[in-house]
Amino acid sequence: MRKFFNGFKKLLPLTLFGRFFLIIVVPAIIVQLVASYMFYARHWSTVSQHMAHSLGGEVAFVVNELHDSSEVKYKEIIFKAKEYLGLRIRLDNPVQLAHVDNQSASLQEKYHIQLLSQVLKARFNYPFTIQLVDEQKTVVVSVLLPKSKLIITASSKRLTNSTTYIFIEWVVGVGILTLVISLMFLRTQVRSIRRMAEAADQFGRGLEVGWFIPQGAIEIRKAAEAFLKMKHRIQRMVTQRTELLAGVSHDLRTPLTRITLQLALLEPTFPEAVSSMKQDIKDMEHMIQEYLEFAKGAGEEQPVEVIVRNFIQQIITTYENHPSKIRIEQIPDIHLTIREQSVKRAIVNILDNAVRFGTEVHLSGYLTTTHLHLHIDDNGPGIPLLERINVFKPFYRLEPGRNLNHSGVGLGLAIAKDIVTSHGGTIRMDDSTLGGTRVSLTLPI
Repeated sequence: MRKFFNGFKKLLPLTLFGRFFLIIVVPAIIVQLVASYMFYARHWSTVSQHMAHSLGGEVAFVVNELHDSSEVKYKEIIFKAKEYLGLRIRLDNPVQLAHVDNQSASLQEKYHIQLLSQVLKARFNYPFTIQLVDEQKTVVVSVLLPKSKLIITASSKRLTNSTTYIFIEWVVGVGILTLVISLMFLRTQVRSIRRMAEAADQFGRGLEVGWFIPQGAIEIRKAAEAFLKMKHRIQRMVTQRTELLAGVSHDLRTPLTRITLQLALLEPTFPEAVSSMKQDIKDMEHMIQEYLEFAKGAGEEQPVEVIVRNFIQQIITTYENHPSKIRIEQIPDIHLTIREQSVKRAIVNILDNAVRFGTEVHLSGYLTTTHLHLHIDDNGPGIPLLERINVFKPFYRLEPGRNLNHSGVGLGLAIAKDIVTSHGGTIRMDDSTLGGTRVSLTLPI
């Protein structure tokens, strides 16, 4: 049973619109099928039987009256049958009945012919044939009497039930009308949810969502208002964090500047000690700058549209005089909306690591329907598999000693990951075809 339900779930639509559509359409179809069954099994069948009995009774009455009547009575019966029963009667020579082929008739017409045939067999024992003539919209009953052949013609409406088509048209018409109205309401409700999802996605990528206004049902409006409140709280928290770090950085730089001036006065007397202390001050200033960049992130920069190939080429030009060789391969020539300086900082941080440990670096990319993929490969010593997640953590370094002159304070890759994630992308490390490390960036388009 569980396998059956799991298989059934796989057939369900994945979208909310599709599931809402099924909730409305499936019950409507079931109701119409039940109503159609009740109509055909009860009403239509009963009415058809009554109509066949009515016409069959009239035909049987005429046959029984005319089989041995005189010429005067014959004319009187024909007149009354036409006047009161709507039957046209004529006599023919008593030859063999012609073969009647009703194979081209519809299932409904064959059903009515069968009902009329059963009624006539129960009323008299003379041979007869029944034929529906569509061109004339009549039903013709030919009866072979002992002395003559009786041909009785009546309107096909006396046998067939026209309410069948009316019922079908009503069912189909109401179904289509219900479907159209449901689609209109569903699109309105789903559009509100889709707009909120788009706004959340853009906010997650750092784009402005001032265009978003809560719409739709009360529950959807409440969810949208909660999203906007969360957005304002996150923006306020980021702003407060940036301002706090900026203040701390400013407060720390002031005493460092005073210490630098005092060391300049002491340098003639203690040159070696002062030189060492100046280096420590430079390291502290470098640390403060990286802390500020990590905390600041990209909150103050506005997204702009760039051409990816030109953007990457501008970054590579800054490494022209570097001993390591950087080669560009297959960069897509597309327009992409990003925070330019932030993404540049992320790519530069990755390239700095690549050229620091490798002599050859390849930068390539390709495009899918939804994302831009960039690969930065180097031929360095590589990074152990277990360390590839840790290197993206703030202040984490692979070196056992915290040698600030060699690899900073461990914020380069953390900043890169923060920037890429804020754009709605991903970053990961793999083995490179050059023998070192491959850093893969994915940015939504």
